[in-house]
Amino acid sequence: MPETILTKLSNDYLPFRLYAEHKRGVTSAQLAAAFAVSDPWVEERIEATRLMVEKQIRVELVN
Repeated sequence: MPETILTKLSNDYLPFRLYAEHKRGVTSAQLAAAFAVSDPWVEERIEATRLMVEKQIRVELVN
C-alpha cells in the first residue's frame, strides 16, 4: 500500500503524529501521557495540525 502524505509526515513530525493518532481515536490525555508532555500542549498541536490539514492554513509552531 502506498504511503500517504499524512503517514509520511506523522513519521517525521510529532504534531502530525499526534493529529493522526487523534484521528484514529486516541485521546489527547493518552497522547500526553505517551509522549510525556502536557495535555494542553497536545491539544494545541492537534488543533494547529487540523487547521493545516483540513483548512489548508499555514500555522507556525513554536516550541
